[in-house]
Amino acid sequence: MVTVGTGAVSFEDVVAVARRGAGVVLGEDALAAIDKARAVIEDLAASPTPHYGVSTGFGALATRHIAPEPARPAPALAGALARRRQRSRGRA
Repeated sequence: MVTVGTGAVSFEDVVAVARRGAGVVLGEDALAAIDKARAVIEDLAASPTPHYGVSTGFGALATRHIAPEPARPAPALAGALARRRQRSRGRA
């Protein structure tokens, strides 16, 4: 089993996964960093101030504000951001 943290992944660990089928788990430091990053994104998404790519469209649509969605569990947050991006382009 290879534990991936916030630091670099070793060549040996990459080989273990790619060639020997070793499993991969996230280390506690990686999980803590993900939680911290998620909190930042949730705060930006809930803010009435537009934040590029979080509560706005992208590129030419960066000035288009997209209304926040209700709080979601971690896997659904990424989907919600993707839907916002599609909505900003008129695709959803």
